[in-house]
Amino acid sequence: MKIGFIINSRVASKEKIETLFSSFQNDDFSISYFETEYAGHAVQLAKDYKKNKYDWVISVGGDGTLNEIVNGLINTDEKDLKTPSLAMFPVGTGNDYSLSIKTTKDPSLLIKAIKEGSTRLIDIGKITTPKGESRYFINVADAGMGGEVTRKISTSGNTIGKWVYYSAILQSFMTFKRPTLKIISPEMNFESKVISVIIGNGISFGGGYRVVFDAKLDDGKFFVAVIGDISILTYLSKLPQLMLGKRIEHPAVTYFHTKEIELINVSENPCYMEMDGEPSYSCPVKIKCLEGMINFLDLE
Repeated sequence: MKIGFIINSRVASKEKIETLFSSFQNDDFSISYFETEYAGHAVQLAKDYKKNKYDWVISVGGDGTLNEIVNGLINTDEKDLKTPSLAMFPVGTGNDYSLSIKTTKDPSLLIKAIKEGSTRLIDIGKITTPKGESRYFINVADAGMGGEVTRKISTSGNTIGKWVYYSAILQSFMTFKRPTLKIISPEMNFESKVISVIIGNGISFGGGYRVVFDAKLDDGKFFVAVIGDISILTYLSKLPQLMLGKRIEHPAVTYFHTKEIELINVSENPCYMEMDGEPSYSCPVKIKCLEGMINFLDLE
């Protein structure tokens, strides 16, 4: 069995991961280790592992590392190649995806689960622009203030640490100009000024905000939360409920499940997106749930 590690060099070293897993290299396992050298490198490393017919790819990092790997495994021209199974060894800052699927930081448990084939076929989200550009996400995509926050972080010169994220949130509270979006899906069709439209495949984003608490990884649908035109004070007062994954009862907050959604910005205020904690496109976009795309390690 061929196992390939992709290690986010900002949060872990190749030497450390090799030491943790060295005892498992034997006749049954051929294990390779690669560190990322630049932003987006994990995409190419994942493509290489797929091309070389690896059975497993292990993501060592957080949600952003996992996002790059998914885009390398799914977004490939070689459609006839088998996609490796995917596992997460969570050592990133947020690790929100690990709140939706059971992972482990114990090397022996991870290898044991791989031997036993403890996988779950999970869905992937695809975002497409009017120009035909597309990217994939595995956990959560967010249009509105979340996109603004990730843009601030990406240009801050320091992208590691929760304090960076919380600082960017506070700045965005003060400066964010709410866009008006047309929100179109088979289930809902309305126009609203918004703080955020959160599209969940997983239940949590932003380091523990369980806004899309009713999302499921393998039901072929997103769980969408539209946070509309509410005051900042109201938003802040609801944060404890958001962290606990409780439904917000407010006329400007809407929830629904859908397989696909289109977001069209009809205002002059920009509306940027983020997906899995990484800056992404600006609206308009179309977002579709692709059912059963990856076998993911699940210790449940």
